[in-house]
Amino acid sequence: MRHRCRGRAAREPPAVLQRRQRHILNAAERCTRSGEVGALVRQEGVYSSSLSTWRRQRETGDLAALAPQKRGPKIPANRAETLQITQLTRERDGLQRELENAMLVIGVKKTRHAAWTP
Repeated sequence: MRHRCRGRAAREPPAVLQRRQRHILNAAERCTRSGEVGALVRQEGVYSSSLSTWRRQRETGDLAALAPQKRGPKIPANRAETLQITQLTRERDGLQRELENAMLVIGVKKTRHAAWTP
């Protein structure tokens, strides 16, 4: 059974999520009375550990810290070159097969011609 994320964060694009995280951090810093941060966390549906992580990342000056991390395999910087190399390799292999077939046909014609010539 596969678990699916059903929270608000699953539906938000990264820019909106980053704005929301900053908004929550600012609201948490404005809280002065006891229990206000807990109420904010429950209202926004985030964990208090997330607040700690976001604060730490902001304090270290990590500008992209609040941006969501891209998942999956990393795309190489020279992707266009890699695609072109792959295409040229396929084309070369196809031409190589055509050449082999042509050489086979020429070889058959030579042997047939030699067999029929007195």
